[in-house]
Amino acid sequence: MPAAIVHSGDGGKTWDQRASRGDDLSSIFGEGRELWAVGGGGRIVHTTDGGKTWEKQQSGTSQTLESIFGMGRELWAIGDKGTILHTADGGRHWEPQVSGTDQGLVSIAGTGAELWIGGWDGVILHSVNRGKSWEHQNSGTEDILYSIFTNGPDVWILGSNKTLLRSVR
Repeated sequence: MPAAIVHSGDGGKTWDQRASRGDDLSSIFGEGRELWAVGGGGRIVHTTDGGKTWEKQQSGTSQTLESIFGMGRELWAIGDKGTILHTADGGRHWEPQVSGTDQGLVSIAGTGAELWIGGWDGVILHSVNRGKSWEHQNSGTEDILYSIFTNGPDVWILGSNKTLLRSVR
């Protein structure tokens, strides 16, 4: 399904279309006027002008990318078959990281050096070193883990079938 990127500058009262692409985009992340979006076929697109123009970045994968998260110009894109991509330079160079799973990965969040990823069949991956290595954690569920939120020492994960997980670091 083609994706449209829309923008509101007035708190959602009005919306304007910034891009209409034939891409199957699934997630967007950014700060200020610099944004990245990811999607089908390993697609990563980037803008530095608040979405007026978009440029494709080379991901090096054909796997669908489901989510993107970052801290400054350091970013992680995750997706199908355990795909984790990392860049430290705003996307000029994307490098794969070893996830240790072939499950679909759908959500990522973090703070400081710690990152968490959620995915299919209750997969939780945790890194304490900005993704240089990933540890599998037991979620106690086989549900899809769609959304992760970190707040101080708490990590919240929302999943299918009304799954709500909380972990205190």
